[in-house]
Amino acid sequence: MTLHVGLDVGGTSARAVVVRNGEVIARGRAGGGNLRQVGPAGVMTAIHDAIRNADSRVDFAHCRVHAGIAGLATPVDEAALFSVPHGFASFTAQSDAQLTLGAYFGGMPGVLLIVGTGVIVLGRGEHGETGRRLGYGFPLETASGAALGLKAMQLGLARWNDSSPLAALLRTRFDSVRSVVDAARGQGAAWYASHAPLVFEAAALDDPDATATVKAWRSECREAVESLRAELGVTNWGAWGGLTSFLGDLLETGYQPPRATPEEWAATLAGRQANT
Repeated sequence: MTLHVGLDVGGTSARAVVVRNGEVIARGRAGGGNLRQVGPAGVMTAIHDAIRNADSRVDFAHCRVHAGIAGLATPVDEAALFSVPHGFASFTAQSDAQLTLGAYFGGMPGVLLIVGTGVIVLGRGEHGETGRRLGYGFPLETASGAALGLKAMQLGLARWNDSSPLAALLRTRFDSVRSVVDAARGQGAAWYASHAPLVFEAAALDDPDATATVKAWRSECREAVESLRAELGVTNWGAWGGLTSFLGDLLETGYQPPRATPEEWAATLAGRQANT
């Protein structure tokens, strides 16, 4: 029997949902698979692992799979990805951000702020027109989790020897300035994003640098969302990603909850493509 499998493959984790006859029968999770960071083979490994972690008995040859993949942005990316053997009955993919936009509003108009390891604002208008803000990638963007984690490191190191809450929190993770420098060497966006919570924890403790950082981050997110809503003429908006809960009063006006998770929407798309 054919299974429809949907995946959301982000920079930090890959999530899979397995659907049979319209019913979810399993969910799984594996390590992240940003195409630009782990390459096509690494992405396929994350996909296979997430499905196996959902149900080790699944026969890939009976799976129709659709995935949203971080870092999948150009025809060159697509050619590289589809050059890797996958073993599925069929396999299609799109960017993880576009998948999440479709999932959040069920394919209807709206503007979505996606903020986790990275950050991007995507939107779809009443007549299918699309737009975006941010999404430059680390280290070029300033509103992503990775950028906030980097800021936490910079501010904490600058005040390592004083009593600031941010420096104190950083010292709970590292025992010296040298250990921070050594640990950071060669690290990418996911590693820096893992330290983003330090900024919010320090702001809650009234650290002035952290408070200013959080305020600027919320302001940048708000400006990007409002600008794209005005451009596309839509009122609905939403937020998705690991930093959503820190957006504060930005969630109080016009916010709409998600209709589906990205992996659930991907499974729906896999089913639709099977019927075309």
